Amino acid sequence: MFVGVLSGEVALRKVGDTVVEILATPQGFPQGLLLYHESADCSGPGVMVAGGRTSFSVPGQILGTTLYYPSTPGSLVTAFSLSSTPVDGCQPPAFIILPDTCCQPLGAHGAPGNFAPFTTTALSGFTPPFHLEVEP
Repeated sequence: MFVGVLSGEVALRKVGDTVVEILATPQGFPQGLLLYHESADCSGPGVMVAGGRTSFSVPGQILGTTLYYPSTPGSLVTAFSLSSTPVDGCQPPAFIILPDTCCQPLGAHGAPGNFAPFTTTALSGFTPPFHLEVEP
């Protein structure tokens, strides 16, 4: 279910009871998944930034045809590494985790933030190129 356009290339989509922000361009969905980890080497479960652009939405990320988004409001966590998929310019001290993830250590003090576990849903029904229409 499409909800509306938040601004520019940010669309809102309702998934269950959650309103998810999705980046969308006429060419399709920009691809990428950033996950924070409590470990310094990206091992263990990844978590996402929980806060969205509004008080009623959460940020979404897309990899392939899968939408990833926070499953809870989140809590204060200190992350010590950040994984990004697909790899795009992975430079030391970052390192590659095969097949296509870059792990960036965040230093001895880490990065505190409001993070949450994630859940997923399929976006396979969308085929670019597409456009968004706003109805009054």
